[in-house]
Amino acid sequence: MTVTSTSGGTASANVPSAPQDATVTLTAVPGTGYRFARWDVISGGIALSSTTTESATFTMLWNDVVVRAVFIPTVTVINGKRLDLVSGTEIVSPSIANPGDIIHVIANYPPPVGQRFKEWIFSTPVDLHRGEIINPDIEFIMPATNVTATAMFVDLEPGEHTIIVTHIGNGIANPNVNAAVQGTMITLKAEPDAGNRFVRWEVVSGGITLSSTTTATATFVMPNENVVVRAVFERIPGTTPTSPKTGDYSNTLGWWFLLVISIMAIAGTTIYFKQRQKSDIKR
Repeated sequence: MTVTSTSGGTASANVPSAPQDATVTLTAVPGTGYRFARWDVISGGIALSSTTTESATFTMLWNDVVVRAVFIPTVTVINGKRLDLVSGTEIVSPSIANPGDIIHVIANYPPPVGQRFKEWIFSTPVDLHRGEIINPDIEFIMPATNVTATAMFVDLEPGEHTIIVTHIGNGIANPNVNAAVQGTMITLKAEPDAGNRFVRWEVVSGGITLSSTTTATATFVMPNENVVVRAVFERIPGTTPTSPKTGDYSNTLGWWFLLVISIMAIAGTTIYFKQRQKSDIKR
């Protein structure tokens, strides 16, 4: 059994080899600046419990198995540098992505001196997965064509100071505005990835007092200086992160309900016709 990975992380199995019918557990660990994307079964014909979660299992067959973990860069755009994400084509700088992949982009920290982040501009329309176009930290769904993402910056207005939000762990975090004058009420919002939770806010600089350091939404009054705040996320113990692309089970109960109703309707119809048949025979 062989477990490999693309650049950006490591992957392993809980055992180096296994007999037929044994259950094997795979684990992928993304490195700094990367996110887990999927498992690829190279050979062996196995069926994974999930191809889109960092932890997956399969039942060992009689033949050798080769599996690969694929990682996607969490891309940082520096000083408005144009970033090309090419569908399914490996390029040296800076990334590879497939249609449907969730791409995480972060405008550079700190911004150019005397400027603030304004918005993202995409060369082709994309669907945002999380965040808004005016947020420095967002996720979008890779389209079927090449896309160029450009982080746009503008000069600060007189009296404005920047608000920078960074994060540790898996999630996104943003302020409601990227710059403000003294006395403005600022709102921070953190969104953990599936299988993760928000832990706390940390004030890196600016000397502000947050309304709460332990809630995902917090506020503060803008001081007369730049502010840097960090959101901290952590994995929920005992949970397996669910891919945003395939992990939405919100309609499962509805489908089960329709299935049960359909079965009952078919059964009722069958009984009715059988009784009708018996009645016709007696006559």
